[in-house]
Amino acid sequence: MKQAYNFLLCLAGLIFGILLENIAPLGITPLCICFFISCIGVLSSLTSRRKSLHLTAALALSFTTGHLVFALHAAALKQEQVKLSGHYGYLVGLVTNKQFLQHPLYQEHLTVDLEGGKHAKLFTGQRLHASVGVYAKTATTANIGDKILFKNVAIKPPSKQFTSNDLGLAKQGIIATIFTASKYQYRILERESNSLRATIWQWRQAVYNRVITNLSPLSATYSSLLFFGNKQHALTSKLQDKFALWGLSHYLARSGLHIVLLIAMWFIILRLIPLNIRFKNLFLCVFIGIYALCSWESTSFLRALFVFLLAQGGLWLGREIKTLHLLTLVCMGMILYNPFLIFYLDFQLTFGLTFGLLTFSKYLVR
Repeated sequence: MKQAYNFLLCLAGLIFGILLENIAPLGITPLCICFFISCIGVLSSLTSRRKSLHLTAALALSFTTGHLVFALHAAALKQEQVKLSGHYGYLVGLVTNKQFLQHPLYQEHLTVDLEGGKHAKLFTGQRLHASVGVYAKTATTANIGDKILFKNVAIKPPSKQFTSNDLGLAKQGIIATIFTASKYQYRILERESNSLRATIWQWRQAVYNRVITNLSPLSATYSSLLFFGNKQHALTSKLQDKFALWGLSHYLARSGLHIVLLIAMWFIILRLIPLNIRFKNLFLCVFIGIYALCSWESTSFLRALFVFLLAQGGLWLGREIKTLHLLTLVCMGMILYNPFLIFYLDFQLTFGLTFGLLTFSKYLVR
């Protein structure tokens, strides 16, 4: 158990490094030097038998890594924003995500991977390699995988400092936002329905629509929220308002507990079937993978999914499973992939509460 707490200290060092870099940026060059020195310190500590020295070196490396990861992500975002800012005669990109909005001005939000455009700063044939969020005033017929053209759009130049608005963009994995004033500003160039991403999206929409259309409006809303994790149903806002009056809005949010209940239900069913335990675990992994593909992701859902898959992988290899280690590993992986997640409440709550329950569970049992 002591090793698990040491692992948690390294995670705390990683988070603290990110927070400190956001408050007081140090620059990439000195951070690279510190990271190199920390790596040497970790390698040197391996030759020593003092466990306190191992922990100190690991904490120093985690703290420096947090600094460096945030600095690299922030610098890359600012560089892309500067490169992309300006007024474009047209922009061409591939739709990678689509979301309906309950907003008085905008009906849809598209995530588009830009491929090219017409701008004075761009050379002929130059690819942009940037993702932007598009707010459309009218509903589009674009689907995921379609190539779309935007006309006469402007992208504002970024501020010099890293702001809270940049944090919101970075969490979504986009560089900037585009607002379309009318339906004449965009046109679908070609349908790319044969791509893997488009096929998965179409299959997910077909499964969702088949289930929802066979239910009553109220049951469809509950199923959309609790089973699919989709908040775009027409009655969602009204239902959330009613739950908010009693302070029960969190009951409408799908969490990792839903995966646990789903796995527990299938595990009870599989116990009645005379089959090798490894094949039962493999079936559970495949089932949960299919469920993840046909539902909308969230931070808590991904946390539970990754922990479950890692635990099943450990069982398949015959390794000892420690949930606290796996949760820490998943948390570190998500932070390294996107360090901006730690500034948002959904990430803080789902990991904070789970860490708290796992850490103090032995005292609660007593």
